[in-house]
Amino acid sequence: NATYWVSTSNKFWPGRAVQLIAQILTGTDPVAVTVSITEQSYEVNSTVNTLFTSAATDVPSTLKVPENSWSFMYKIVVVGKGNTVNFKHEDYINLQTKAFSIFVVTNKGIYKPGQIVKLRALAMAPENLKILQGPMDITITDAKGNRIKQYKGVTGISGVVDLNFTLAPSTPIGDWKISVTFRGQTEEKTITVDDYVLPKYEVKVTPPAIPLSSDTTFPITVKATYTFGQPVTNGSVVVRITSLYQWYSSTQKAPVDWKTTGKLNSNGEFTCTVTSKELADILLRSRNYFYSLNLEQFRVEANVTEGNSQRLQVGSASMQIYSSPYTLQVVPITSASYKPNRPFVAYVSHMLLLCPLRVT
Repeated sequence: NATYWVSTSNKFWPGRAVQLIAQILTGTDPVAVTVSITEQSYEVNSTVNTLFTSAATDVPSTLKVPENSWSFMYKIVVVGKGNTVNFKHEDYINLQTKAFSIFVVTNKGIYKPGQIVKLRALAMAPENLKILQGPMDITITDAKGNRIKQYKGVTGISGVVDLNFTLAPSTPIGDWKISVTFRGQTEEKTITVDDYVLPKYEVKVTPPAIPLSSDTTFPITVKATYTFGQPVTNGSVVVRITSLYQWYSSTQKAPVDWKTTGKLNSNGEFTCTVTSKELADILLRSRNYFYSLNLEQFRVEANVTEGNSQRLQVGSASMQIYSSPYTLQVVPITSASYKPNRPFVAYVSHMLLLCPLRVT
């Protein structure tokens, strides 16, 4: 009547230990337990022998899986031999291809032609967050798929590889790939090469906080601010409002919109007002019908052109029309079911669209 139990994970990773715990529950004689991992008829690990007695509890036995293991299905075989306890148990376990994590970081996400790309790569074991040591292969591929640079067997201090390379002035524009291979595992990182120009100022569009279908006018504010915090005081503004959902006819080639123009004031702001009738006209002309502004959504776009440099910057915001500034929501603590002839309590939240007011 002697019994036993053996516990281990059904997954394992190349190069990492497999933890196995066995316990002889009854019986007085010592038991020799043999643990092995096999793939078909090929044994991939040396046998581990551990002696268990009836008094032993939770004695761990560790097997280390070779780093070059390749199959996705292995067997773990546990054999116990003794005078009163004899058993053999085997079961399938799965090999996980990702035995560690490779991290690839760059000093920027987007580069201009001619700039220097600085990258850092390292591999880390998940069980103890230890940086793994060893050579890495690093390949740089441009936006057209051409292999630009290749570093074979590079190593770094304490396992961290630091590399720099310079982009050519006439380098292809687009997404480049950095591929890092370590112990047969590859990780890729994408960087963008573009002849970009940093914006000198930003444009913010502010529609009404809670636009209601009962309102007759809707004020919209456009504000342009330089990156150093000062307002853009010399600039022209074009505000365009379109419906987010339009149906185009065969003769209609552009979205139906409402448009107005103006100038920025000394605070870098421009304010305009669109009426409910003008919003209804956008819907009527784009769909050939109109019922109500309730729940309709509009896109408000502002194009600001700076007077000195004539540079154009665009800002946008969405505006949804509501029938009421309040909303009712069922609080999650309310039960999702009820029993017949039993009291049922529902908790409802009465809220302003921007912030909660009360709960009753």
